[in-house]
Amino acid sequence: MEIYASWSHKTDHFQRIHHKTGIPYKEMLFFDDEDRNIQAVTQIGVTCVHVNNGVNIGALNRGLQKFACTEPVPNKFDSSVVSLL
Repeated sequence: MEIYASWSHKTDHFQRIHHKTGIPYKEMLFFDDEDRNIQAVTQIGVTCVHVNNGVNIGALNRGLQKFACTEPVPNKFDSSVVSLL
């Protein structure tokens, strides 16, 4: 799990995570309550879920369903790794 200050650009966070781990953006799942962050992070290929009241079980299920519908990316990493921001 990575947590960053809310004032910084979310795409910067994902670029750092990607460079540290090598995990493709398509293998990441992001929850946020701001449309501007969802729009920006979606553009780099991350699966995004807009939440109003934090991440709860319903939001997590929506995110996992949406993630399951994305085109798989062949990778060398264990797909059980999940990062919530």
